[in-house]
Amino acid sequence: MIRLVIMMSTNESITIDENTPLDVLKKEAEKNNPAAQFNLGLRYAKGDGVNEDKTESVKWWRKAAEQGYVPAQTYLAMFYSQGLGVEKDQKEAVKWNQKAAEAGSMEALLNLGQCYMLGSGVEMDKNEAIMCWRRAAEQEYAPAQYNLGLTFYNGDGVEENKAEAVKWFRKAAEQEYEPAQGYLAQCYAEGWGVEKNLKVAIEWWRRAAAQGDALASAKLGVCYFNGDGVAEDKAEAVRWWRIAAERGHAVAQYYLGLTLFQGNGVDEDKVEAIWWWHQAAERGNALAAGRLGECYSKGNGVGKDKAEAIKWVRIAAESGQVDAQHYLGVSLFHGNGIAKNKVEAVKWFRKAAEQGHAVAQNFLGVTLFHGDGIVEDKAEAVRWWRIAAAQGQVDAQHDLGACLFHGYGVAEDKTEAVKWFCKAAEQGHVVAQYNLGMCYFNGDGIAEDKTEAVKWFRKAAEQGYENAKIMLGASLQQ
Repeated sequence: MIRLVIMMSTNESITIDENTPLDVLKKEAEKNNPAAQFNLGLRYAKGDGVNEDKTESVKWWRKAAEQGYVPAQTYLAMFYSQGLGVEKDQKEAVKWNQKAAEAGSMEALLNLGQCYMLGSGVEMDKNEAIMCWRRAAEQEYAPAQYNLGLTFYNGDGVEENKAEAVKWFRKAAEQEYEPAQGYLAQCYAEGWGVEKNLKVAIEWWRRAAAQGDALASAKLGVCYFNGDGVAEDKAEAVRWWRIAAERGHAVAQYYLGLTLFQGNGVDEDKVEAIWWWHQAAERGNALAAGRLGECYSKGNGVGKDKAEAIKWVRIAAESGQVDAQHYLGVSLFHGNGIAKNKVEAVKWFRKAAEQGHAVAQNFLGVTLFHGDGIVEDKAEAVRWWRIAAAQGQVDAQHDLGACLFHGYGVAEDKTEAVKWFCKAAEQGHVVAQYNLGMCYFNGDGIAEDKTEAVKWFRKAAEQGYENAKIMLGASLQQ
């Protein structure tokens, strides 16, 4: 972002400032008054009283810069760096930043450090970058203190040292430098380089939020919602999330939508919730995109629209949102709101499965077992069912038990099969209840126990499972 500031200078009886008439400014600039040249350049850059013309800005700044006028050197470097009014030339930007830095410009020293850090217009030299920032930081220049803090925070060009980072963040934060306040707050919140203290973190987030820091406002919302470091206050959480949301913070927009949708800390308003989720999703928030997909799919707070649902679900899935990946896989597998495509469905099941989504892991096992949309591989199916079963996924527990019982894709092991039938049966899986009953009835993988068999046949029969009803009747007649 370019920040243009009117400079004041007195030359004999002429005072150059933002109130100097344009004709006087032009006249003084033609007389080689560097302050007038610089301020005239600013007028052209802003279109203040003249047509905006950045090329003309560069022309006047160059004249002032060549006379050693430091503000002009700094702005000229900035315009060369960004290619404004002149062809982009990082080496030229470095040249003018060096001149201004040698004359004592803290801003130029900061920019020069950035050039060295990125290797922009000069050979990369992180040590030199840090030296530039340290020189400016030691003169209490807050942006340089912040940058120096970041190098220690990230271990970029210097050994990571969170305590040293905190020291420099604090110096900048105490000068009300907003980005440093946010980082200092986070260090206190996590106990990085300083003793963990959520109350202190909250105070720094407040100071940053007061200056318009959307992230700090969002963090305050989380604290109030969860009661972290402050008394839980859902309404206050909503207030902070709304502030952050209105400043364009996508995560806050998502959370604000969630509270409105659920009526948590605020009156329920699903229409407004969906509006905020649209804002967040358009800024790349995958959770919001997933919520929109769910709402359009069910017609919840908005008209049901399968095509619109799939659009948002796909955006969320492509951003890595695991529930959306699973949902998209199911939709493609069954052709629900989208053309059926089992091969692509399997791709999305796998993506979700690899992120630990138990239901997707089960679906992937099913497709592998039957060769549906993928080459049949029963051993691989068993592997995925075992992973899902360990997470408590009931269908996977039953199917793993069945494979172990019959030796499908794995060595037969009826004892282990019974273990998994039991886990699924206890979760109410009707086929597992029947199969467990049969194991007790026949003494397969477990000691024969007709009473226990009847118990499980009864549970399955009560859920309407016909085979269980038959076995229950036969058992009771014996």
